Amino acid sequence: MVWSGDPLEPLNAPTTVIVKGVEMPLRDRDLDLRDRYLKAPNGYPVQYSQP
Repeated sequence: MVWSGDPLEPLNAPTTVIVKGVEMPLRDRDLDLRDRYLKAPNGYPVQYSQP
């Protein structure tokens, strides 16, 4: 992990996360779900549309 400053300071955050040599995105599931439902037509995501 690469931090913006001292990792023990509460105001600093990780800027890069690398696991087994692969850089991981810093997005979390909460933001992904928010975006999925905000962009959905009729308030339902594509997976829930009726044929």
